[in-house]
Amino acid sequence: MISITSLIYEQINWDTTNRLFRLKTLSSFSDIWLLDSNRIKKQFERKDFLSPEYIEEMSKPLVSWEEKMMNKDNFYQTGNDYFFKTRWQDIETEMRRFSKYILFLPEYAVPSMVKFTDPLKPSQSFTKFVFKDLTLKRYYILIFLASKYGRFNFDLICRFHKEEKNYENASFDRDINTIEIDYDMGIDAVLKEEKEFDLKELNEIITENQIEKTRTFFNFR
Repeated sequence: MISITSLIYEQINWDTTNRLFRLKTLSSFSDIWLLDSNRIKKQFERKDFLSPEYIEEMSKPLVSWEEKMMNKDNFYQTGNDYFFKTRWQDIETEMRRFSKYILFLPEYAVPSMVKFTDPLKPSQSFTKFVFKDLTLKRYYILIFLASKYGRFNFDLICRFHKEEKNYENASFDRDINTIEIDYDMGIDAVLKEEKEFDLKELNEIITENQIEKTRTFFNFR
């Protein structure tokens, strides 16, 4: 099974909608206290707390889908450029397991700046992967998260413009902390030597129905 602690997929769109998928695996029995009260109540009512069936049920990952509208502080336009700003705090990390965050830019958006920094030390930049997927018609930014403190915080600022007619030939001028994967190479090209972004990493973690819901949620067809 893939050693994942936390996954976050965030998709932003021109109509200011923000779609968010989150997955948190439970690495220890104590993590059950992070679950919602309904799941805990259900198990107590069945009086099978600590039973093998209970442990199996509570070991299932926490998965959520959320859609909301972005405000003008997070997503705005200046001339031909658009800006997206986000801050994430307390993303769970563990040794020998990985957490990651992926931001999908709007269709045909071409980034001209991507800053991934420490909120407490804005001058400290972290490494990110920038991908261009010709099938999805979206750039996306992949960040691997690791911290000896068990929690990861970051700020992310992106500047981009719309390049619908010349999207295939457009490119991102990377900085020293960026690794760009060109054209139709996706995340799995780095992780699994395949060419297009997919949700295959979820196959061993969540159900087929949940994967299909995620694919539909993001319109990954």
